[in-house]
Amino acid sequence: MKKRFTGQVTWAPIAQNIRSLRKEHRWTQAELGQKLSRRKLSRQAIAWIESGRNTDLETIADIAATLGVTVEALSSRTVRSTRQKAAHLPDKNAARPADLMDELLGSPPESWESKLARDERFHSLGVARELITRADAIFDVDPAHCHSINASAVQVSGLIHSATSEVRFDALKDLAHANWRLGRYDEALDCLDKAEIVADSCANPPYRKAIAHFVRAIVLTLTESFDEARKHLLIARDGLQSVDPWRHLLTYHHEALIRAMTNDPLGAAHTVEDLLHKVAVFGDETELARLCTVGAYAWYRAGNVPRAKQLTERAAEIHLRLGQRAEIAIDDFRRAVLIAETHPEDAVILLTSARKQLADLKLKKEGIVLDLRLLRVKAASGASTRELHELSSQLASAAIAAGLPVTACEAIDLLRQVSGNLTIDAIDQARALVRRSVPNAFLFDPPEN
Repeated sequence: MKKRFTGQVTWAPIAQNIRSLRKEHRWTQAELGQKLSRRKLSRQAIAWIESGRNTDLETIADIAATLGVTVEALSSRTVRSTRQKAAHLPDKNAARPADLMDELLGSPPESWESKLARDERFHSLGVARELITRADAIFDVDPAHCHSINASAVQVSGLIHSATSEVRFDALKDLAHANWRLGRYDEALDCLDKAEIVADSCANPPYRKAIAHFVRAIVLTLTESFDEARKHLLIARDGLQSVDPWRHLLTYHHEALIRAMTNDPLGAAHTVEDLLHKVAVFGDETELARLCTVGAYAWYRAGNVPRAKQLTERAAEIHLRLGQRAEIAIDDFRRAVLIAETHPEDAVILLTSARKQLADLKLKKEGIVLDLRLLRVKAASGASTRELHELSSQLASAAIAAGLPVTACEAIDLLRQVSGNLTIDAIDQARALVRRSVPNAFLFDPPEN
């Protein structure tokens, strides 16, 4: 059952203390909302809480941890004087975490590791949190730079004795996010293994482990291990249900993605339509855009291209407004898919442009998936057998190397259609990878000798 503060607790001191401590940190309501580790909150949500409206205990605990106090202290009428007497107020002469971040990020990324190791000014919880916040802000803008900042957050959280397990967990979890965004799936899973160990020292181990299971489900979906992804998703959903309604809702979003990618695109499309209204209530535009893209893909696979176009354009408007470069590049890919059957020449132009953008952003997974679509479009538009043979051979090798078994099989299937000159080694590599990764979820039988 979800824990909430009851009528025995006076909300006025909590609201007042949140507002006072936030101002002591010199944060706006929007900044506080974005620094939270459990779930980012909008400025309006923080204003709602500071006005004395109640919320769930997990959110208050997250706010308290971010402000550097306990929940008990936050509910006290004397929290400010207690902090002052305990000398917990920031040293006004010390460098602010934001200023230290500006200094660090202004230097070459290759120098960060040594600078963080030797300069004790960076060894603080404030710096670790600031790194996590800065990285999160550019996740969809500059994934490679986001990864470098996340790696620094993990480094700092391991250097300071005062680091809480929650901060260490968040740093590892976010580095896992950055790794899968760049197609580094083994590294992402390694981060999650470490995060689960740290979770045992957190205030709520089952909750933190549920988050790790959720991220693991995302990684496994991207590696096309759909059955395994479902298992972790269900574990995550069970652990999030009573304590984190936002992430619990997102598990249904991710389940819709898996269904759209496998055997039930129509059911996935209807699930997304229901979720669109629920997600909109939270005011998270980034998540709303992601849900629109899942819905667009599901409707496309279900045969409703007009609705797929509507959702694609809705997502693209949000990405453009938020300046999310990675998603803007992928939007061109999505548009190309929708026009490929009727205007293949235009689709080739869009796909080629999107491919360059993805390469610049170092998004390997998306680039390989785009290459598969480009190959199909070129086949439909009458490209030569020689060109198709070369492209499908390159794509099959790239997909195998990237650990994408289904994509590898689709590339090899195309290669079979245009040429009978397949090497036994290529077939054996693909079959071994597929059988190891998705033994019971083939979209078609692997090629035989």
